[in-house]
Amino acid sequence: MSHLVDKITAFSHTIRNEFHKHFPTEKTHKINIQELAYYIRKHSDAKKKSNEWLGLVLNEYRLSVGLVDFTLETKGHKDEKLIKVSTTEKGVDLFSYASYDDKQAVTDDHALPQYAYEFLTKG
Repeated sequence: MSHLVDKITAFSHTIRNEFHKHFPTEKTHKINIQELAYYIRKHSDAKKKSNEWLGLVLNEYRLSVGLVDFTLETKGHKDEKLIKVSTTEKGVDLFSYASYDDKQAVTDDHALPQYAYEFLTKG
C-alpha cells in the first residue's frame, strides 16, 4: 500500500509542477542564469559553503527569499565556473540550470516571482 501512496504522491507533485510552469499565478520578472548567479553570490543573506577536493574548490550558495529557495554551485576560488543553479518555490521547481546540459545556456531567460527579484537586486 505504501508503494501505491508514494506513486500517487509523486504523480500529484509532477502535475502540480507542470501546472505552475504553464499557468503562473503571480507577477514575474525575466532573469537569465548569469544575472541570477551574480545576485545570489553578492546577496548579504546568502550562505556560502566551500570544499576543496583534490585541488578543486567547489562552492555552494544557498539563499531563501520568502517562499523561493535558490541554490548555486560554482567552481574555483573566485567562482570562475558556474556549475548549477536551481530555484524552487514552495518545494516546486521553478527552473534549473546545469552547465553540463547542452540544451541550456547562461543567457536563457526564466520567470522569477517579482518579489524575489526585487529582494535579490536590493541585497
